[in-house]
Amino acid sequence: MDIFKIANGPWEKLFKGAFQGHEVELYSNPQKILMILVFEKKLDRVEGAIVELYKVMHATGDVEHFTESLPREVLIVTKHDEKQTMKFFMLGSKPAYVRWTEDEFTREVDTLVKRLMNSAVMIKDVSKAYELTLKEISESSKEVQTAFFTQTMLVPLMATSSHFSQGDNSEAVMKAITKGDIILGLTRDKKRVVEPLALFKRVIVTDGEEKDRRKVLHIIGESALLSNAPVIFLDHNRGFFGLGQASKQHSELEKYEVDVDPIGFPVKTYVPRDNIKVNLNLISPKGFAEIFGVGDKDFSRIIEIALREGEVKTIDELCERISKKGQTDEFSEFEMYKAARILKLAEIIYPKLFGGKNEIDEMMKKGNANIARASIIDAESLDERSTLLLAHSLVRGIFLEAKNGKSVMIVLPNVEFMQANEKTEIISSEIYDYLNKIAEQGSYFCISAGKTIDIEKGTRDSAEVNINIVSANDVSVQLKARKGYRVLIRPALSQEA
Repeated sequence: MDIFKIANGPWEKLFKGAFQGHEVELYSNPQKILMILVFEKKLDRVEGAIVELYKVMHATGDVEHFTESLPREVLIVTKHDEKQTMKFFMLGSKPAYVRWTEDEFTREVDTLVKRLMNSAVMIKDVSKAYELTLKEISESSKEVQTAFFTQTMLVPLMATSSHFSQGDNSEAVMKAITKGDIILGLTRDKKRVVEPLALFKRVIVTDGEEKDRRKVLHIIGESALLSNAPVIFLDHNRGFFGLGQASKQHSELEKYEVDVDPIGFPVKTYVPRDNIKVNLNLISPKGFAEIFGVGDKDFSRIIEIALREGEVKTIDELCERISKKGQTDEFSEFEMYKAARILKLAEIIYPKLFGGKNEIDEMMKKGNANIARASIIDAESLDERSTLLLAHSLVRGIFLEAKNGKSVMIVLPNVEFMQANEKTEIISSEIYDYLNKIAEQGSYFCISAGKTIDIEKGTRDSAEVNINIVSANDVSVQLKARKGYRVLIRPALSQEA
């Protein structure tokens, strides 16, 4: 059967035959995109065909684990001989039925090719975050190409994957993402709302229920990740743990005109006392004294002097450094030992919470993928005081790392824990100060609270975006120097709590 002239050619026929009572043909173009046609005939006349395209990539790494995270069908082909095992990742366009007319056939195939190419770009970007290499078969060695194209089961494998009936006009929805944009949702008159990420450097989300505020933070965080901006979430109740899994609300996303497939993002979880600690080298000595109710001014001064001598990794190391000094010109031996005892008491109250340097540089690393990784700090086990200490350590660490030209988005939900009182005034003030400083450096912060007044006044006044929950996903958005508007927030691409 001669096919119509279509773009991205020339298309070379690789196979012609019959399968399950239907004529089947397989074509390939110079980019090694495969096109399978399963014809529908009445007598000797072709009425239509099921057409499906495949982008083939040579996979190096754990392709099975990666494929399980994808919200779409994918074929994995493995070829093993006595010398080696090769794996091939076959990304399909989803099959479509077309009537056998030149206009309809060429239009449909052109559309499928464009969507498949866009899907392949995103899939390759995401795969890099999984330490998986996907190399297009057209760019692979002759040995790899021969290993794939000589597989005898190739045609029936692709033909049987075209498994839906005539007339089903399902479309592939994985499309290119506009980097640097936040897809917020729809207005009430169904107009799509997309804002530049660059305008969302200082974001405050208030009012409504906690889950509704968290949803807004989730959407903004996703958009940053899609723009290759790493995001750090301080998660009090595991509300962002679904980021690693693709959403199942495919139909809801379509209603909101979101032209991106559901996706699970690369995520690394940090657990206090395990792989993230309060970095002693970054603590505020005065804030530490205040939060533990130590009224002695000498205590904070002793810690400050001890930390100047170099980094420490544990409280015991810091205590030993102080104790060894004994009496100095400024402090008595009793005062030195007292400071060490107070530090040890903090360690008893919060065992293993304090330590040395955290991997802030790793959290802020963009990596090789065009989709960044989310770092989720599981703060569920922390009380208010230890959460404050960790948040301070985190934002100061980001501030120092950002001096090297790196940027990140930090998401802090439920910042009521940062309200200043007689025991938290210093440390709360410093956290807000560092948040505003990292925004000046080019990073982003998104914070939420039940009431606007619960957020520090200077941060409220400098906010570039204020989002107020009206009801559920109905929110009011106010950008600085812009007229406010209402928007219905879209569903997330990943799973929401």
